[in-house]
Amino acid sequence: MHRFVAACLSVILGCCATTHAAIINVPADHATIQGAITASVNGDEIIVAPGTYNETINLMGKAITLRSIDPNDPAVVAATIIDALGAGTVVTCNSGEGLDTVISGLAITGGSAINGGGMYNESCSPTVMNCDFTGNSAEPFGKGGGMHNQNNSSPIVVDCTFTTNSARFGGGMFNDNNSNPNMTNCTFTGNAASSNGGGITNANTSSPAVSDCTFSGNSAGDNGGGIANANTSSPAVSDCTFSGNLAGDHGGGMLNLDNSSPAVTDCAFTGNVASISGGGMSNFVNSTPTVANCIFTENQATFGGGMKNDSNSSPTVTNCTFTGNSAGNGGGGMFNSSNCSPTVSNCTFTGNTADINGGGMFNSNFSNPIVTNCILSGSMPNEVFNNGASSVPVVTYTNIQGGYPGLGNINVDPMFVDADGADNIVGTIDDDLRLMPGSPCIDAGDSTAVPINVTTDLDGNERFVNAVNYADTGVPDGTGRIVDMGAYEADALIPAPCPGDANGDGVVNLDDLQVLLFNFGVAVAPFTNGDANGDGVVNLDDLQLLLFNFGTSC
Repeated sequence: MHRFVAACLSVILGCCATTHAAIINVPADHATIQGAITASVNGDEIIVAPGTYNETINLMGKAITLRSIDPNDPAVVAATIIDALGAGTVVTCNSGEGLDTVISGLAITGGSAINGGGMYNESCSPTVMNCDFTGNSAEPFGKGGGMHNQNNSSPIVVDCTFTTNSARFGGGMFNDNNSNPNMTNCTFTGNAASSNGGGITNANTSSPAVSDCTFSGNSAGDNGGGIANANTSSPAVSDCTFSGNLAGDHGGGMLNLDNSSPAVTDCAFTGNVASISGGGMSNFVNSTPTVANCIFTENQATFGGGMKNDSNSSPTVTNCTFTGNSAGNGGGGMFNSSNCSPTVSNCTFTGNTADINGGGMFNSNFSNPIVTNCILSGSMPNEVFNNGASSVPVVTYTNIQGGYPGLGNINVDPMFVDADGADNIVGTIDDDLRLMPGSPCIDAGDSTAVPINVTTDLDGNERFVNAVNYADTGVPDGTGRIVDMGAYEADALIPAPCPGDANGDGVVNLDDLQVLLFNFGVAVAPFTNGDANGDGVVNLDDLQLLLFNFGTSC
């Protein structure tokens, strides 16, 4: 009987919930959006017709959906406008709203408040989708021109744009006091902060997840044109693009300050500018980010065009390229100062410039980076410059133009596929820095120095691949595999530097002829066991190639 009564009550409550849920149309049912919110109950859906609504709204803690007639149509979103006309925050959530409070497909503009001109979230985490935050402000001393998330507020923000918003901190967004929004496929363009964080500022242990987002043309009067992370804020930033952002002081693309150590993966930092340091990224005061599979191209600063590390900041940088970055003083690719000793492995530095020293890398004041499996070539005026006796980098298994002391180091042409790209300029975005057949960087790295969690290269291909036609000059891992130098791993079947070198010892001689004759007429893996032309069969064509190259060293 108790179970029967419970079942009946469940059905009744479900029916009641269904009965209470309603669709409320604005302006057909209520002239204002706030009027519709006030009249709604949990589960209701408020649909707003295209038009401009001059008001500020508060979601009042209700688990409701507020949306335009078609949130997936950009034209509808642009035509469904809540404009506060400078009267305050446009959208406020400060009554415990959760993810079941949904705001979708609205243009939010004209907000002006001390904190959160466009939207203010206090101890709540609504879902915000397909919304445009444009022309909101938190000036002159406020935070979060587009959105402010405060005190454990972690909204989901998907497919939103933040454009031409402004504040002192966080022109597009400010996250404060353990606020960790989850942001996907959002665009931050043309936002401005008079101090820090043109696009976003994360402060006081706020570590959002930011993926597939674009930060372009944002500016900060001081630091962090794209993103500024401060006070132990360590977001996870993946698959994002930082381009054309500007910082008046440090961190054109990104600033990490005061124990802030984000994980930055698969990101592109291109054409960002900082007046003082770190055109692409600047790391200050015990900030040790993990940077993997990223490209730093054509960024500019006085110190550290690509990256500047200062004051006990020692990031781990893996599978990255630094190309065409420039520094007015030192460190075109990277500048390390004041006890900064980053771990740099499997990175490629080329075409970087510095007006004074350290076109590739500049080290000073007890900064001793560990550089392994890298390629430094084609930067001016020199690849590595150590300013004073206090900086003694440990460089091993690295191809460095001009030479550098260290185990396994070489000084030869790395043989990039296309070092100057279609524009014939070294150090631009279209350069192909993969390794061509014959590169001395193939199977020449130290596999034991690769971070344990790194299993792929910058292309996403397997990181440890033994090229079957090449002598192993590096250090194998526990399974006998040897990593290549640089950010890209060559294919296992990359052709030998000269056809006919069947055993990969760099000379075409009788030993190779013996291998070919032993396998004559046999189907083999391409470019192995005497297959000089890679057609998978050892035959007269392969013999002809071997004889043509007989006696050749390669």
